[in-house]
Amino acid sequence: MKKVLSLSTLLFLIPSLAFPGYAQRINISSCNNLYYIIYQVGRGTKILSKYSITKKEKTIYYTLQDENRCSLVDVFLDLTSSKVGYSDVCNLSPESSATESNIRYYVLNILDIKTKKLIAKLSNAGGLASFSPSGNAIVYAEQIPGERGSPVPPGYKGGVWIYDFKTKTKKSVSAMADDINWSEHDGNIYVFQNIYMKPTVYRYNPIRGEIENTPYRGIYFSSDGKYYSNQPFEEYPSKLFRTSDNKEMVDWETMMGERGSKEFPGIAFKFWSRKLNAAIFSVVPSGTENVVFDVGRGRIIGQFSGKVIGTNAQGTLVAVHPPLSSKASWAMDKVEILNLIELTSKYQSKK
Repeated sequence: MKKVLSLSTLLFLIPSLAFPGYAQRINISSCNNLYYIIYQVGRGTKILSKYSITKKEKTIYYTLQDENRCSLVDVFLDLTSSKVGYSDVCNLSPESSATESNIRYYVLNILDIKTKKLIAKLSNAGGLASFSPSGNAIVYAEQIPGERGSPVPPGYKGGVWIYDFKTKTKKSVSAMADDINWSEHDGNIYVFQNIYMKPTVYRYNPIRGEIENTPYRGIYFSSDGKYYSNQPFEEYPSKLFRTSDNKEMVDWETMMGERGSKEFPGIAFKFWSRKLNAAIFSVVPSGTENVVFDVGRGRIIGQFSGKVIGTNAQGTLVAVHPPLSSKASWAMDKVEILNLIELTSKYQSKK
């Protein structure tokens, strides 16, 4: 398998691009061969960078020296590649005082990629967020950092909210969420709740403002909506379902999970490839072996190694931390960009 681009090679070839740590999360823009990285330098420094895969150039979009000792939680790129958001967890006070230093809060920052400006800053928004398919809004959950019973930060209301970038207003969707996804296939918001170990999926129609229960067990749908999967949450590992009758595709799961072994280690959902109409799963427990599964043809069409940390909107490129000698570990200081179109083409030609 040929690696299309090694980010670590690129960064260390040019002194000014010395990689200060590891990429927490990478999102790749399919329209202009750019990928966006947010990482941390020391304590409290966040850098959002734009790298060109073809020209090998870097532009720093936004640098923030956080006085409140913030740490990165996650980063999101919308399907139109016009906005990128990153979520931080911060201490209320930079001073190591007795009480205030123990209160932490989330903040979700949204940047306009074209203008390089901060267009929204949403308090208490943690790592649960999803852009609308058009990129005009974002749904997010208010959360409290830390373990259950942690101090409530100022302004916290809880629940799931939609923020509209045009009107700069927000509205309530649901009382709580363990996971959320604004699905492209029907334009609805799917909310996963796991109360008392009873998983439930709700569907919210943002146009009618109505929420209803569904029989689904996951919230990540293929672009045509015919299949869906769940994140490896309480119900671990992930599973793959047919939407029409909610049937679990056990034969497909076994096909991916066994990988020639007598044991069934299981699979963990990573993302859908819109272009390939395929789901990408990691084989657990190693987490460094991955399969590309075509749900239209019901078979594996590609395999690759590495810890998956990002993709583009079309699902044709994937960013990974390459594996080390140990099957359950990976090189955190190296990032590689793999082309799934080329990878699957070569895999199928060998069959």
